[in-house]
Amino acid sequence: MTDKELINSLKAMKDAPEFGGGFVESDDARLLARLAGELDFETAEMVPASFRIKEYADFVFWYISHTLVRPMTVGLTAFALIFTGWISAVNASFNSVPGDYLYPVKLATERVQLTFAASGKQRAELDIAFAGRRLQEISDIQISNREGKDVRTKAAMEGFTRRIQAANDTLSDLQASNGAAAADLALVIDQKTDEFQDVLNGSDESFEEETKIVAEDALGAVNQANTQAVDAIVDHYEAEAQIQTAETLQRDFQKQYSDIKLRITISHGRIAVIEKVLGDAGGKGDFEDRIAEARAALGGHDNTLSSAMDAFAAGGIRKSFEILREVDNAVAGSEEIILGIEIEISTQVAAETSEDAQSDEEEADEEITSTNF
Repeated sequence: MTDKELINSLKAMKDAPEFGGGFVESDDARLLARLAGELDFETAEMVPASFRIKEYADFVFWYISHTLVRPMTVGLTAFALIFTGWISAVNASFNSVPGDYLYPVKLATERVQLTFAASGKQRAELDIAFAGRRLQEISDIQISNREGKDVRTKAAMEGFTRRIQAANDTLSDLQASNGAAAADLALVIDQKTDEFQDVLNGSDESFEEETKIVAEDALGAVNQANTQAVDAIVDHYEAEAQIQTAETLQRDFQKQYSDIKLRITISHGRIAVIEKVLGDAGGKGDFEDRIAEARAALGGHDNTLSSAMDAFAAGGIRKSFEILREVDNAVAGSEEIILGIEIEISTQVAAETSEDAQSDEEEADEEITSTNF
């Protein structure tokens, strides 16, 4: 059989019933009816699927839960974990001091609070509060067994000075723009600076010389803030005489008066110690002129202080504080000279002690060498 004959035979048999032919309908319903008859089950007319509102709602809910809610839930969960971890770190950092692993977290938290402060007054109050934290850190460092106490203390004191200066700058700005707010802030600063002065004046005398200089800078910042606060209180008192400001000014005057008298006495004592040390060492030498200058800066203040008290009693409040300020500046200049002399003497003594120790060690080595030979 040729290929052509085979093709003709296949075409003739394409509609044979034995091979499933014999129909020309292409309608889906007729085809299903025939299949149903062969498979012995009833057919139903095919109709487009319809859905109820509930089914549409179920689909929408499923879609939202898979495309929106689930990612959002994952994101919120991650945020909650991170936020909780941050809060834990912040809480743990409260007792940290400079040099501790969590101390940067503590400082970062403070910067955030300062950034979101509602007003300059609130920011300055935060600065004062954070300055108090630095002093607490200094106390914690001194009673602990941490290594590098001096380095840590120096860092805390520098942080303290920055916060005090920031509060003082804010107070200056408020004095020019809002006298009442400046007076309120000045009362806070005035109270706190009194506490800060007491702490700094009682600082550990075993500090290294560099740390002592930083401590003096911190005390100077406190004195400057206190002076600025008193000026703001005086301004407000002169504008609106109030009982609260009057009482505050009287307390401040008495405290400054007593502090100056005490500092003069202490400075005379320090000079006496210096002279004794130099006398034991063979004379005052190069320090004689500076000692005389320091002593001169401390003398002749009794009459000046009395005039300040008289001015205050007569109602010349601003004048009385100006007189105290002049005396305070003279005493501070004397204290600076005395501190410089003390540092130089301590440095010389330390160097001589080191040389003596090295000489003793060399002599001991020579004795051992000669004994061996």
